[in-house]
Amino acid sequence: MPAAYAVNVSPHGDGQVLIWPYYTANAGNSTLLSIVNDSAQTKALKLRFHEGVNGRVVFAANLYLGAGDMWTAGVFASPDGTAALVTDDPSCAVPDLRGDPALPSLPDGRRYTPFSTADFTGARADGGPATVARTREGHIEIIEMGKLSGASAQAAQMRYDATPRPHDCARLVDAWKPGGYWSANPAADVAAPAGGLVGNATIVNAARGSVLGIAATALDGFSVRSRHTGPGDAHPNLADAVTDENTGVASAFVSFGTRTVRADYPASRAIDAVSAVLATPYTMGETIDASDGSAATEWVMTAPTKRFYVDPALGSPVLGQAPFNQRFGEPRPGQACRVNGTGYVPAAYDRDAQPLGGFPEPPPTPMLCFDTTVLTTTSPAPVPTPVLGASNANGEAAFDEGYLRLLWRGAALAPAIGGQVFAGLPVIGVQATNWFNGNIVPGVRANYALALPLRGTSECIDGDPGCW
Repeated sequence: MPAAYAVNVSPHGDGQVLIWPYYTANAGNSTLLSIVNDSAQTKALKLRFHEGVNGRVVFAANLYLGAGDMWTAGVFASPDGTAALVTDDPSCAVPDLRGDPALPSLPDGRRYTPFSTADFTGARADGGPATVARTREGHIEIIEMGKLSGASAQAAQMRYDATPRPHDCARLVDAWKPGGYWSANPAADVAAPAGGLVGNATIVNAARGSVLGIAATALDGFSVRSRHTGPGDAHPNLADAVTDENTGVASAFVSFGTRTVRADYPASRAIDAVSAVLATPYTMGETIDASDGSAATEWVMTAPTKRFYVDPALGSPVLGQAPFNQRFGEPRPGQACRVNGTGYVPAAYDRDAQPLGGFPEPPPTPMLCFDTTVLTTTSPAPVPTPVLGASNANGEAAFDEGYLRLLWRGAALAPAIGGQVFAGLPVIGVQATNWFNGNIVPGVRANYALALPLRGTSECIDGDPGCW
């Protein structure tokens, strides 16, 4: 194994892991998802949707994509208000997402899979909301479990005849049933992952006429081990990073412009390697909000590793440790806000670099109280928010246009084995702006939408010898 193998954010947008900061089925929005296997090997993938309050799983499935294959699906609000997934794609999935007669049907006959509330209700209740509305927004992740070979790979690979289709998806569904070969041995026909996944998400509001494209954050070098599990299994997850087959150590490559720092973490803290490559001391983006309602901007901020630090139900070794050392529900019911009340310090500037007032002086505002938080530049935040229809929202002081920087004051990861300490929080996100134009012709209103990634940087704390 190459000594330089380590978790890193792929500069090319492809890798073993894809994380989208947001999906929504609120307020007439639907989310379209596409995943591409841009490699020459057949892949076994774990797809999960995490709701936005505490990151609990509301949908999970295994996907099996042949070389060069693409899988597509849509998420919408079903008649009872639960988010649901529908797909016309013939690529293989377990469970069967298209032909299972037990699934409910749309009027056109297509079957769909409702998202589940089981992970945050009943015996799994976490003190947060227990309604189906909680399924309608959150974030998405996909993790490569390994490369397929033999008959399993042949079953998943597309064939091209009169009707292009996978060879035999039923074989892969049956393999997970009692007595099936994967039920007996999940490692059969599965080798270590190799990356090459790319994907996009698109939030569509047909009534409004808006489209927002969201790119995935891609992580490469995530694991040198195959880990193939059934569709309902909690593993592999982001805490299962392994970059050294012999020791189980998880290493991270964190780039600082002209140099890169390697940080090693013990297997029990593998999640810290993922947090390290995502950590930023601040989150920055632009905003446009017109007082007449003709333009509005919202920020989506997701901390995809946060649940391992705050959710006691996961039994994580890093529970209550930096950079998130509050537990979910303590002290705020149904929330886990920024550590130790240090919160964040906002700094806003207009287009001419002039500071904008109206922001609180220290102590900073509590922030990132949800796994996925939507920030508006109106305070308090309207619920639902005007652009995304979000309910997990925070509001900031109002200003018209410029850029905003949120400084994650006092936040830092726990030291790596070599002493490296990375400042900030593991946050990814997107800024979504919608313009409403009522001046096209009388009686006609046009909408224009734009989504751009939020920005940040990496910082290895000065004075730590492991940083240099």
